[in-house]
Amino acid sequence: MSKLLYVIGFFAFSVNVNANDQVKDIAKDVGYRSCLSTVSDIEDFFGNKVSYGSWSFWARENPDEQIFNSTLELTYGDGIQLVDFTVAPTKDGQCSFVYTRSLSDLAGKSSRIGTPTQLTDRIPACQVNFKR
Repeated sequence: MSKLLYVIGFFAFSVNVNANDQVKDIAKDVGYRSCLSTVSDIEDFFGNKVSYGSWSFWARENPDEQIFNSTLELTYGDGIQLVDFTVAPTKDGQCSFVYTRSLSDLAGKSSRIGTPTQLTDRIPACQVNFKR
């Protein structure tokens, strides 16, 4: 019985949690404020209503003046998706970003993908190009 409880406890704590704003919180904690809203918008666009984990990279010196990079691992019932994005402040006070979304179709079903207008409607002043 105790082994069964241990196994149940292990799975309960090893499942990804839907934790929105985890990347935004990391960026904020390390002093990346110039493009924090862009980081938050991208994280929310891809991570809304889905379980995900993340890892991020930033500069130790003057992080607010340099690029911030993060990868989201989105977990779906039919597989995972990776979204890698980089955000950079520009000289004119705006923010520039690029992302790559890698799809995994483990169950043989069509993968989820947003349309270009879904992202540009949420994040102004950007251009998104999709090729299929």
